[in-house]
Amino acid sequence: MLGLGNSLSAPNIRYKLTNSYTSDFTSDIDGFVPFSIQNSSTDLTLTANNNPYDDLGGSAPNSDGWLKGVYGVTQTNSSGIRRINSDYQTLPGDFSNVSYKIYIFDDSNNYWENYFGGVRVGTFFASGTNPGGIGTDVFKNTESQIEWKIFNNPVNSSFQLTLTFSYFLSHPQAGAVFYIKDVLTETYRLLG
Repeated sequence: MLGLGNSLSAPNIRYKLTNSYTSDFTSDIDGFVPFSIQNSSTDLTLTANNNPYDDLGGSAPNSDGWLKGVYGVTQTNSSGIRRINSDYQTLPGDFSNVSYKIYIFDDSNNYWENYFGGVRVGTFFASGTNPGGIGTDVFKNTESQIEWKIFNNPVNSSFQLTLTFSYFLSHPQAGAVFYIKDVLTETYRLLG
């Protein structure tokens, strides 16, 4: 039996920053490519250095440097964009802090099927059959800041960041438009 004078202490757990990425969409799409697009990967057009307000007016964000995606074909499965860094290998136990800004445009044409008034956005880290990931709801026509901590699945792999649009009935329709900016990832590893 432990007395009040005895104490148990957990070992000091420390993590080290091993990889980081900050997007720059001012001159190109910064390595992002269409992911799991039905019909053809060319049915999601990605362009760099957009200003949503210049495109849409209204309440859209008024700043340059956004990555713009436009769907050419209605999707019935998860789809989105992915960036792979094959120069960096994730390990089991790694975790990443991921953040980005997103703006999902919709109007009376209903380019995005409703999911409780919003769109379900998933973010996945690493690869394999069960990537670590998390999803959240993003309201349409509102600039949103997304922040997540995502743990790596037990697979050694190239670092992959995948952003998908899906959740049961919340798939992009032909003509759906999204904007993403200020993608930041910081990957940490347990010091042994």
